[in-house]
Amino acid sequence: MILRGNDVVVIVGNEVISVAVDALRLAGSLEGSVSGMPSMRIGGVALDLVGIPLSEETLTKAKNSDDVFLGAVGWY
Repeated sequence: MILRGNDVVVIVGNEVISVAVDALRLAGSLEGSVSGMPSMRIGGVALDLVGIPLSEETLTKAKNSDDVFLGAVGWY
């Protein structure tokens, strides 16, 4: 699962997460272990979209994932 965050640090924004996710997908494909990586919102972006920074749906999916790739989170 990918929790992109909301660009709170100029150096580690969504563009960095996107490149890292591409690298993870490439590495997984080379190892034959590519699986779905759902992307959910967290932090200020989620607050704007659904009214809370961490929805029950996002939390449940994160808890049920084998791993979580978390981007920078904070106010924007």
